[in-house]
Amino acid sequence: MKKVKIAFIYLCLVLLSTSVFINCSDDNVLNTTPLLDTADFKYPFTDGSSWDYTRKFYATDIRPDSILHYFNNYPIVITGRVAILYDTVINSVLTKCFLDEFVENSITRSNRYYYINTDTALFLFARRQNGPATGLLPLKPYRKNTEAFDNTINNSGLNLLIDSLNITMKYPVVTGKEWTNYYSGGSNPLSVIKYLSFEIDYGPQNPESGMKTQLNYSYYPDFPEYIFYTKHGLLKRTWSIDNVVFSTFSNPDGIGTFDLYDQTLVNSYNIITE
Repeated sequence: MKKVKIAFIYLCLVLLSTSVFINCSDDNVLNTTPLLDTADFKYPFTDGSSWDYTRKFYATDIRPDSILHYFNNYPIVITGRVAILYDTVINSVLTKCFLDEFVENSITRSNRYYYINTDTALFLFARRQNGPATGLLPLKPYRKNTEAFDNTINNSGLNLLIDSLNITMKYPVVTGKEWTNYYSGGSNPLSVIKYLSFEIDYGPQNPESGMKTQLNYSYYPDFPEYIFYTKHGLLKRTWSIDNVVFSTFSNPDGIGTFDLYDQTLVNSYNIITE
C-alpha cells in the first residue's frame, strides 16, 4: 500500500451490531432487524429536522514507538447537532440553511451550509464555515486537498460554490447509479460517487434500510469513503487511510506513519414530516 502524504502538523491535529429486545417473561430474544426496504427516497429537507451525532478519529499502527506520545489525545471525539433552520434566497436562488454546531477540543464551533434539493439531485450551493474543522456536514466531497483552510484567515464569509456545484445525492436512489464531480472548470475529476446496494445497516435505535454509497476522491483513489444514506438522512460514514505520514513543524518531511480511521455515527434524529 502506497504512503499517503498528509500534513498532520502536531498542534493542528483535529482532525452493527443487531439490536435485540429481551422478553423478561420467557427470556426469548427477538431480533428486530427489519425487512430490506429498497424504495426510493430523498434527503430530509423540512425545517426543524435535526440529527445528533458523534465523530471519532482513531490512530492505529503508529510507527515508530518514539512518536506514540503525540497521540495521547486519541481517539479525538467530536459531538454535535445538525438542524434545518429555514429557507433563504442567495443570488436569486432559493436554498435551505443547515446549521452544524459541534464541540471539538472543548471548543464549540458552528458552520452553516445552504442546500438545494431538486427532483434529480441534492446540491450544496453555499457555505459559511468558521475555520477548518467540520462535523457531520458538508454532505459533499471535499473540494480540493490543496484548498485546505488556513487558521490565520477569516473564513466566516459566505463562500459560494456556484462555479462547480458538486452533487451529493442523485435521485432516484437506485443500485449502480454512478456520477463524477469535477473541480472548478469542469475538466478534472474531483470524485466518483456510486450507489453500491440497498442494505440493512446502522440505525440509532435499530438497524435501518438504506443505500450504501462509495465515494472515491481523485487524490485518494485507494481509500474510498463509505456513506450510509436512509430516508432519515446520513446515519453512518467511515473512512480509513493507511500509512499516513506524521509531520511536525521541525520535521516537515515526516517522523513516522500511522493508520487513520474516521467514523461518524448519528446517535438520534428528529425528522419533521410535511
